[in-house]
Amino acid sequence: MKENISIFELFKTQNKLTKIIIYPVVLVENDPYEHSTDKTLLNPVCVKGLVREVSFGKMIWELQGLKSIGTKEIVVERRYENLFKNCGKIIIDNEEYSVYRDAYGKSLQIIKKNDYLLILLDKIND
Repeated sequence: MKENISIFELFKTQNKLTKIIIYPVVLVENDPYEHSTDKTLLNPVCVKGLVREVSFGKMIWELQGLKSIGTKEIVVERRYENLFKNCGKIIIDNEEYSVYRDAYGKSLQIIKKNDYLLILLDKIND
């Protein structure tokens, strides 16, 4: 019987993982009657994951509705799911990407696999 090989252990040994900088956010309610809130970014957390560009053909056939420029596919460990859902800023290679709170439509998708997450991010255009 074959052993199950973890994808992260394989990429860690080959140094193929990329640093993903995640800024957690805290929402502070200013006025309880109008429900206006302010976002406060906390200290960044560095997560290592497999980052790759999404090809245009894959997006047409599998991921309809996404933009073709600046979309990244991230594979990270499953324990980081809450961190990605509650963050205020995601930076990969000095470029900012959409976050779960501000995602409209399909600009951020989280797909759960057995022991990892597959996250699709859109680049924020300035």
